Amino acid sequence: ERVRRAHPAADGELAALIEAALSEHHQHRGQPLEAIRRMRVAMDALGGQPPTRGLFPLVFTASVRAHLQAGETDQAAAVLERALAHPVGSPVPDDVRHPALAAYVAAVSGELVRAERLAARAISAADRLGLANHEPGRVFAGLARVELHLERDEREPAVRILDQVTKAGDASHRLTSESVVTLHRAKVARVLGDEVAAGALLTLTQLFYSEPDKALRQVFGQEAVAQALRFDPSKAAPLIAELDQDRVETQVLRARQALLEHDDHTAVAVLADLPPPTTRRTEVERSVLCALSMLERDVDRANRHVHDAVSAGQPERLIRTI
Repeated sequence: ERVRRAHPAADGELAALIEAALSEHHQHRGQPLEAIRRMRVAMDALGGQPPTRGLFPLVFTASVRAHLQAGETDQAAAVLERALAHPVGSPVPDDVRHPALAAYVAAVSGELVRAERLAARAISAADRLGLANHEPGRVFAGLARVELHLERDEREPAVRILDQVTKAGDASHRLTSESVVTLHRAKVARVLGDEVAAGALLTLTQLFYSEPDKALRQVFGQEAVAQALRFDPSKAAPLIAELDQDRVETQVLRARQALLEHDDHTAVAVLADLPPPTTRRTEVERSVLCALSMLERDVDRANRHVHDAVSAGQPERLIRTI
């Protein structure tokens, strides 16, 4: 802040450094929306392409992490496509962090074949460069592999890799790495049916941040609802009411709640109002939910939705989503 006041008309690389530093600061406070805004200003000051020296090559990485913190997977994917297409000329971001983050985004989007290939590429590059286990690229590549194994119902390797990633995240002493790993541990505990661990880990994740903004609170709230739907559906409604009702993710959770309450009419109405899915995983998920909402009234139509889900999910072996 003192540097910013000392250079009120800063432009170019100095402006980019100031804005990028402030962006990192807001990420550590749990304010990804402001972090994203600051990073856009930094990128504009650099003309859209960072130079190869100093910290500038990490601009793409920082921007992607902010989008992921805000739950904006599509926007993170867009930044990564640009980063992969336009290398910054530095081996750590180009060969390790960008592929690792792209692997993670691909995994959560249901593109498991691409995720597996990118994670292997990032880990191989990290080995070649002699990077430590707590290198952020290794952490995200590991989380991508965890998601991949969970989706394919391969629980033992998922838990084993998650244990390794947890140790790496702790060793990093980076709040942003530790928090994303802890939130993922909460999700895995939910999938494995451990209600106590899932709740405790979600609470721990929330404690990392002093002033979470509405985007991060939405991310935490979505996991709280997912846990309620898994373990105690009666708690879901008030939690859903606290979420941003304009988010697609909120409406999908409403549809899930309605189906658990055997309220097919509400589920059908909610699903009909959703915009087209943007990832393979949301496409498969949506088809399954539509099938369940139709099952009691039109079995043939429900079967067509099942067929759509299986057809979309089969090339990637999306087992858990179905």
